[in-house]
Amino acid sequence: MFTDSAGDKRVPGAFSVILAKGTRVSEEKVFRQAYWRDIAKISDLPTMTVEILAYRGESPNPVWIDSEPHMYSVACTVVADVKSAVRNLPRQTGRNGKEYFIFSHEVQLLLGLTEHEAQVSWKERGQERSVKAHIVYERGGGRV
Repeated sequence: MFTDSAGDKRVPGAFSVILAKGTRVSEEKVFRQAYWRDIAKISDLPTMTVEILAYRGESPNPVWIDSEPHMYSVACTVVADVKSAVRNLPRQTGRNGKEYFIFSHEVQLLLGLTEHEAQVSWKERGQERSVKAHIVYERGGGRV
């Protein structure tokens, strides 16, 4: 367990599915998953990196990485410049009295194209904003 910036206890190692095994991929379909990060200072998050893991096991709904750690591998890493996204985040105060910020966002993957694409999106004043992300493939990891 660890304590996040808000002072809440968290358990690391959760896995969320962006693209379920057996899903048909088309050019028009965007696969997205919502996430959030708490950060102590805005300057702590000029660039965001998200590892996209591939699950190779049999479970139809994997949740915890530590239950089958050998069944997960890094397929690629999504890297995005999020300076414009985090500059207007409202200040929060944790249980411990320390200030922090929460960046709620989505990682979006477009996988049906000849070249895969990714972006990070967020809501700002009620409107969706996004930045194009780079996909970095791991050596020997292949495509997503």
